[in-house]
Amino acid sequence: MRDNEALGRRQRIERFVTDRDVPLTRLLLYTRWFKWGLLLMLLMILSLPISLIKYHRVTPDGFKPVIKISFLDFIQSWSLRRGALKMMAEDKFDDSVHAWHSSIANHPGNMEYMREYFRFLMDHDLRRSKSKDAAQNGMWFLRITQTNRTDIQLLAEVFDFYDLHTYNHHILNTLESDLPIDLEKKYVKTLFRAGAAEDFRKRLSKLSSEDIRSDPELKLYRAASLAAWGPP
Repeated sequence: MRDNEALGRRQRIERFVTDRDVPLTRLLLYTRWFKWGLLLMLLMILSLPISLIKYHRVTPDGFKPVIKISFLDFIQSWSLRRGALKMMAEDKFDDSVHAWHSSIANHPGNMEYMREYFRFLMDHDLRRSKSKDAAQNGMWFLRITQTNRTDIQLLAEVFDFYDLHTYNHHILNTLESDLPIDLEKKYVKTLFRAGAAEDFRKRLSKLSSEDIRSDPELKLYRAASLAAWGPP
């Protein structure tokens, strides 16, 4: 009985389509690929506004301001990072920097992308044009990582490389003790640049003669401090 009813309905539908000769209806009824394509298109249309909703929080608990991103922001950030890496491989450094900036702007809480960006700045001497970028992104990175020791050391390397000694003085004051020897040297140089004579002498005295001899810049700083401030 049910089979007969189903057959009857199908026959009525076929007569309706045949009598009116509607191409779209025929495609819907008899063409499988068209039905799947139409369904996919409808899903894409429905998903577009959903992908624009900023629902995913990317800042740590208690961090102000709270920053949320959308799924589209996430995809764009990933795509821009890939573009930055590709342009970096092609030695298009300025274009790569712009792509990195856009990637970070779309996902400002992605610390791994920011770490990659800082390593990129370290690997390529862009100091004349990109020191401001290093400072701005570095201070944001420091806030978002909540002064993580390893990340502070990475930033100290970047700031030293780009001669941003004022910024280095600010961030290295949060560590001060138990610094690796390379970072200790950077801190001593930073103290000299900041004009902190007593702190400079105190930290310099903790370095061995070999540590100072192996660093020509540090030797110059020691000589300059004696000329400017006299012996301790």
